[in-house]
Amino acid sequence: MREKVNQYLALSKEKYDVVDAPPSLITIPLRQSADLLLARSVQPDIQYLLSHYRDLLKFNAKLLTHAALHTVSLPEKIKDVIMGWYLADNIFCLGSLELKWMQTYFPFWNQKFKSYMNALSKYDQQALTEIRFQRQVACESDQNCGISFLWIGRWVAHKGYQRLLQFIRQRAYNFPSDTFTIAGCGNITLPPDLDQLRLREQIKIIPQFERERLRSLLSDHQVGLFTSIVEGWGLSLNEMLESGMPVYATEAGGVPDLKAFFPEHLRPFPPAESARINATPNFNLGRYYDHSTWDATAQLIENLSGSPDILVCKV
Repeated sequence: MREKVNQYLALSKEKYDVVDAPPSLITIPLRQSADLLLARSVQPDIQYLLSHYRDLLKFNAKLLTHAALHTVSLPEKIKDVIMGWYLADNIFCLGSLELKWMQTYFPFWNQKFKSYMNALSKYDQQALTEIRFQRQVACESDQNCGISFLWIGRWVAHKGYQRLLQFIRQRAYNFPSDTFTIAGCGNITLPPDLDQLRLREQIKIIPQFERERLRSLLSDHQVGLFTSIVEGWGLSLNEMLESGMPVYATEAGGVPDLKAFFPEHLRPFPPAESARINATPNFNLGRYYDHSTWDATAQLIENLSGSPDILVCKV
């Protein structure tokens, strides 16, 4: 990808008012092509690399070769990210957690740091607004009626899937009417005891789904789960919250930033073992939309550049 960017710059020979790129793609030619160069994080690159490496070391000898190769490539990958930060005029951290991490480990760049909130497209936000206002939270007082939980994510260690399985194991046996959907995870193998719950349809696995199916997934479930250990942001948080779901979430990704806008709907994971879970789906998100939109992020860039006419994009 770095080579492709450099090839494009060599062919175009253009000078840009603003270049906005992930730090791992920033090179000296890119620095030279921009009056204002932004390193905008789309994920916490170094934290993900280290998390993946730690996870590899936990596995058995069959993955020893993979771990050894990762050990060789890890310093080079980290160097690319740090070089991108060094070359940039400003570093846009994805959320307050990453900003705090950067301030802790790279305090000498404090003057460069800004933070922004991740956001869905306007099209998605409109669709989720419709779901939110149509949502009917069932079983507010019926202790015998089950709750449908939804977890969306890749089946990797930093997404906290072990935490998810432990929660399902405890909750499913205490509340046999509850159901659990694990979506977007790829083809996974559940532990034998939980696989029995899958056979009884208390657990449902959806390995992958088209984007259009997301709406039905959100409208068909009552409660969201977010279990990440390390996370860039977690757009599934925005999707579930904007659809009117309460979400039980670990303190990762965008959770600290979203709490201010969803004080009743964003709750600590896991829920209390005996908790009956209700939500009020109709609420006003005006203040949230002032911050969690791409228009708000564009305004940050405009303020840095001092120009209202910079947002001409080449993809």
